[in-house]
Amino acid sequence: MPRNTGGDTVHAHGLTQAVEWLDGKLVPVLGPAPRGPYDVEPPHSTACPLCGQPLAAHDAEKSEGHVFLRCSDGTVTETGRAA
Repeated sequence: MPRNTGGDTVHAHGLTQAVEWLDGKLVPVLGPAPRGPYDVEPPHSTACPLCGQPLAAHDAEKSEGHVFLRCSDGTVTETGRAA
């Protein structure tokens, strides 16, 4: 319990000491907090997920809210099966 000295400074000082003590115990075990850019998106791939060829050489057919990908060489369908 903090002492009642007419202000919250004793309580705040005790809390600061407790946090610093806990930080001193945890940092050697867990390491420092991670810093840096969070949720960095990976670079956008321009390769077809089915055949690996560039997407620019593919046809995309859009109908009724669906997009159907047609590989340029015609050997792979959208389901990943041989045509």
